Amino acid sequence: MSQTENKKKRGPTPKPEDQQRKNRISIFLTDQEYQHIKSKAGDYDLPVYVRTCAIDGKFAPKAATIPKINLEVWKKLGRCTNNLNQIARHLNRKRSFHDVLDLLYVPKGP
Repeated sequence: MSQTENKKKRGPTPKPEDQQRKNRISIFLTDQEYQHIKSKAGDYDLPVYVRTCAIDGKFAPKAATIPKINLEVWKKLGRCTNNLNQIARHLNRKRSFHDVLDLLYVPKGP
């Protein structure tokens, strides 16, 4: 065996024969039609959008991304929820409400 036969080919593993896309359809669109399709596709790649619409007849919109400012609020809300769950768990252990208040009490500095 030569060295070239032992080398692994680079790139992704080829898809099975029945999943390979070998046929191509070319269409011409006016600028207005192209812009309309492009705006409907949104963040999706145009070929993926057109192929899915043509085959399935419908297209699921992408899940909305959470803006960064909302992400920070979401994290704070998660911390608050966690604290509330800990308080509820503590109360459900048949302890008094005053025990929970003692846990929550933070003395003020001098």
